[in-house]
Amino acid sequence: SLFAINPSDAVETDRVERNLKSLQNFLGWDPGVFIIETKHVENAVATQAAILVNPDWIENLSDQEIMAVVAHELAHVKHRHLAERLAIYAGGFVNAIFDFKNEMGFSERFSGFRSYFSTTQEISADCTAYNWLSEMRAKGYAVDEKALASVFKKSTPFIEDFESYGLVNEPVYVRYKKIMKGHPHEC
Repeated sequence: SLFAINPSDAVETDRVERNLKSLQNFLGWDPGVFIIETKHVENAVATQAAILVNPDWIENLSDQEIMAVVAHELAHVKHRHLAERLAIYAGGFVNAIFDFKNEMGFSERFSGFRSYFSTTQEISADCTAYNWLSEMRAKGYAVDEKALASVFKKSTPFIEDFESYGLVNEPVYVRYKKIMKGHPHEC
């Protein structure tokens, strides 16, 4: 289940694959996804068949952070977020076309609709990953349920300053604060 676009990236793929197998063993669930390393994604993306990771991005993460990213992406697979997102986007597109009474332009209406559902799914995946990692840690695994927050810090180094700039409603900041506070078990 290993596929690396560039053979020199295979070491990073092995780290991701090892974390994926560990999580699957813990969950007792193998969704049949495989890892693809590609520079055509910014960080990591899940489909129902694969988790795509950018090797340049992933090489800067610790094993605990990689486990958190894998858990997050696997949560998208578990919740079938890609299929849901495609259906929601199609409905949002149609709604944006026929919403004549709204004074915003089509692209503004559709963008806001897309952003809301994307953020909702990301928070759901964060929550599921957080809870999986909490359960793993409770059973003696060397994982950190807050490692996803450190991934946010690495990807958005000034995230701690969002509050002072009035950016408290930015989706990445909202997600970061939820992880730091600890997600409830009901996602």
